[in-house]
Amino acid sequence: MADAKDYKLISKRLKKNFVLGGHKAVSISKLLTKTEVFLYSEFSLKQTKDMGFKKIDNLQQYLDGRIIQNSNLKITLVPTGRFVRLKR
Repeated sequence: MADAKDYKLISKRLKKNFVLGGHKAVSISKLLTKTEVFLYSEFSLKQTKDMGFKKIDNLQQYLDGRIIQNSNLKITLVPTGRFVRLKR
């Protein structure tokens, strides 16, 4: 927190060496007890599963398929996952 006022510096440090805080892990774990969370990322299938998420390899194909199955489906996309709080 000593450098919190310097956004560019903090952002650079986080991109270089990000460590998930315990409070975030608890929030994600709680979310996973309520809903399925799909992840489109460069993480491997194993890494994605280990985090409790379901991996998506092709985002557009996945969305098209889900919408065809249920046109009333509610989907939330979180482009970067930063500074976002989803509330049901």
